[in-house]
Amino acid sequence: MPLTIEQALNEIPVLKMARVVAGSNNLVHAIRWTHIIDHPDVIPWVQEGYLL
Repeated sequence: MPLTIEQALNEIPVLKMARVVAGSNNLVHAIRWTHIIDHPDVIPWVQEGYLL
């Protein structure tokens, strides 16, 4: 079973202090892919189901 955003925020130690800035009504959605991006323009890299 895929990890949900809510589970990731509660179960992954480094994410416990994370702040959700958008989409807080959809924390039950599954994470399909993760990215670590240090570029100010991330829009070209974002797709549905990604955790940035």
